Amino acid sequence: MRTETRQYEAGAVIFREGEDSDAAFMIESGRVELLKGGRGGMQVQVGELANGDLFGETGVLDNGPRNVMARALTDVIVRVIPRSEFLRAIQDDPATALKVMTRLARRQRDADERLAAGGAEPPPPIPPKPGTAKAASPGTALVTAPLKDAPPIPPRPMITPNPAIGRRAGLLGRLMDAIAPGAATKLVKKRPPVVAVTPLSLEAEYDQRPFLITQLNALDGIEVRPTAAPLFTPNDPVPDFNSTSLHAKARALQAEEKADVLIWGGEDGEGRTITLFFSSGQPPMYDRLGGLPPDQPLIVPADFDESWAPLLRACVAVALGDETGLVATLAAEAQDRVNTPHPTLSMEEGAMTLAVYGYLAVTIAGHSRRGDWLERAVTTWRDALTRLPNANDRRASRLSMALGMVLQGQGEKHADEQILHEAVKTYRDGLKGVNRDTDPRLWGQLQYRLGGSLFRLDLLTGDEEALRESLIRFREATAVVSRADDPWRWSELTHAIAQAMQVWGDHHKSLDILAKATDLCRAALEVRTAETAPHLYAATRNNMGSALFLMAKHSNDPEYMRLAAVAFRDALAVHRATGAGGALYKTIERNLSRAEELLRREDARPVAQPSWAAESPYRVSMQEEDDPGMIRL
Repeated sequence: MRTETRQYEAGAVIFREGEDSDAAFMIESGRVELLKGGRGGMQVQVGELANGDLFGETGVLDNGPRNVMARALTDVIVRVIPRSEFLRAIQDDPATALKVMTRLARRQRDADERLAAGGAEPPPPIPPKPGTAKAASPGTALVTAPLKDAPPIPPRPMITPNPAIGRRAGLLGRLMDAIAPGAATKLVKKRPPVVAVTPLSLEAEYDQRPFLITQLNALDGIEVRPTAAPLFTPNDPVPDFNSTSLHAKARALQAEEKADVLIWGGEDGEGRTITLFFSSGQPPMYDRLGGLPPDQPLIVPADFDESWAPLLRACVAVALGDETGLVATLAAEAQDRVNTPHPTLSMEEGAMTLAVYGYLAVTIAGHSRRGDWLERAVTTWRDALTRLPNANDRRASRLSMALGMVLQGQGEKHADEQILHEAVKTYRDGLKGVNRDTDPRLWGQLQYRLGGSLFRLDLLTGDEEALRESLIRFREATAVVSRADDPWRWSELTHAIAQAMQVWGDHHKSLDILAKATDLCRAALEVRTAETAPHLYAATRNNMGSALFLMAKHSNDPEYMRLAAVAFRDALAVHRATGAGGALYKTIERNLSRAEELLRREDARPVAQPSWAAESPYRVSMQEEDDPGMIRL
């Protein structure tokens, strides 16, 4: 079994909760603690491990994110087992599978599902509190009309959740299948995904939770139930829904409820609106498109009715990871509700509704590959940004990040200078509402994305000023991304800086800058190994080969070209071993062919030549060779 050994100093983070599960770990010496986000944002220790203990295997087995953080209590040496090797060992060795299964069974003994109480008559939406509802803005009348009868429930559309949903039932099943194929279906009952809903008002008389649960139960294949405990109590201060500690508290409640999604929120101080969040248990990820961010609010009238049901159901389906096309159907049904301003909601609150719809549209585009949904997301987010009265706040920054990522992707795909310029402007606008001290992660991601867009502009236009600024933006991002805390994002950033320095070094014919680019690639490859991330390894190895190629070009030293060819061969071999093709494979193949051709010319050149051959038109040095065929990634 191919493994590698790593050392961590006491206090170093081995992996964080929510990261990709790319490997399992075996402790060879030292002690490791496992931590989970608890109430108030505090990290709660849930385990302490020592020599011989295995950890990190849960996410490897179900291909889900890390569900805890692992941190070295002492200086630690661990053996890193890549996911493919770990799964192969379980499949090939029943004794190993039994050991892991026993450990998981102990850990998850309390994972039996709780079924919701059913059979109640569908309740109507709650009318607003007398004398408390107010108009959203001067001149707008607030009209409320509570339902007298429950609306008819349409046929129940079926949610087919992402395989990661319901993973508590799937772990033991996977191990059982490794030992006795088919046994899992007999011994493990798969449960439906659970959606838990907190009270939405501190006054039971005005709580819309029963009505919301009824509307969501129209989705077949899921279980919607109330939480056993509230998130707030009457003694709590008015909640700040932007508080990171409050969101951490919601994640802790979700874990206690053993729910796949927690819908939580509450009324504003006037009882006019309800703010809803759809928490899937992970902290916000600012650098990924698709899905509904757990910190993105949906604001609805306090007396919301069935006209909001398609949008609410679509949010739940996205939070559960549905990939069946149901979200597109629900989003299409919700479009009129989204596009028609509700008299209760202010322009600012309506912008949040548009923001949510944009996330749904992006998710649909990702699953269906339909460009019209991507365009719908862009249009919706642009509209939402124009409705925010203060463009320099965090909500605008969050939306600018999402919009910029779509624009950047379109600009790079179509080599469109105008779209890339819009992406650059969007990221710059986003930076106005966030700073490094209060929200370092979002600030760092905006800096990184801005640097990437500027880099692409330079490749398209040769704008050296854009390249210079891209290096500055990348350097800013390094202030909040460290290898110890976030090795994968650090390696991504290091790879990007190496790309920009490679182009900068080529512009200025600087061997020192190009050598620095190769050093950065080498550092990134300590994280992006061929075993743990073969495609990322191939991209960075190709990047290193390109820098070495340019060093050969500017120094006329064939040794650099030989090293470049080795880098390209390594990248190609790893990429070929995965069975993947695509643009990266073709790029590496062309770069290797170009390097080998120049090496053949170099090897064919005589060591000593007569004087009359010195001016031969057929002699081409590496320094003279301009290299339009070189493609960098």
